[in-house]
Amino acid sequence: MSTRYQLAASQRSTGARDSSARPSQRRHAEWVEGTSAPRIVRAFDVRAAENGGTTVGGFASLTDTPYEMWDMFGPYTEVVTASAFDNTLAASPLVEFTANHGMGGGIPMAHTRNATLTLQAIKDADETGLWYEASVDTTRIDVSDMVKAMQRGDLAESSFKFRIIRGMWSPDWTEYHIDEVDLHRGDVSAVNFGANPYTSTGVLSHAHNSPGVLTHAAKPVAPVAITTEDTARRVLITDADTRRRSA
Repeated sequence: MSTRYQLAASQRSTGARDSSARPSQRRHAEWVEGTSAPRIVRAFDVRAAENGGTTVGGFASLTDTPYEMWDMFGPYTEVVTASAFDNTLAASPLVEFTANHGMGGGIPMAHTRNATLTLQAIKDADETGLWYEASVDTTRIDVSDMVKAMQRGDLAESSFKFRIIRGMWSPDWTEYHIDEVDLHRGDVSAVNFGANPYTSTGVLSHAHNSPGVLTHAAKPVAPVAITTEDTARRVLITDADTRRRSA
């Protein structure tokens, strides 16, 4: 463990309210001294659905997969636990599918209220996490542009907007586990850069894909940088890099 991690943990242990306190000023390393941890970008092939429709699918978050974040004290490791989505999905939350979290006034492209968006917690596969599938209307210009960007591989990552309900720091204050989130009135989104370094998005065929499997998912490719930050005490997680680019 680096000295920077140890120093941050020491300050956090005395400065945080208790071990259940949410990370304060949560952000990614790209916003700290110009540094960033590597992330994985995934490429996808595209197939047209037999019924003429298009389904966009991917992991908005991978669970039990550690990645580096920073809070007001310094770096730490963050993990979303496999059960973090259980309660909120059981409550049938209202969630929309958007591009870049709807920045710039974008309207939803799919929604759970009309069953054009489905969400599932995948727990029994090689990759586990929050899986979404959105049936989108490519006669809309904004949707068509998004799908074209996915087909070219320009847009290949996902994120989601949620609130942290419950979490816990490790005994040494170097790792924070997000144990429960609230998705109600949040979103899953195809983004330029996602908050979680291991998310993905792609275009699926209705007929030939099962939940959690993207069409011809390619092997991970080049590392790039991510960033995210908190916006409230009951933390609303969005993609800070998306906000910065949209400003």
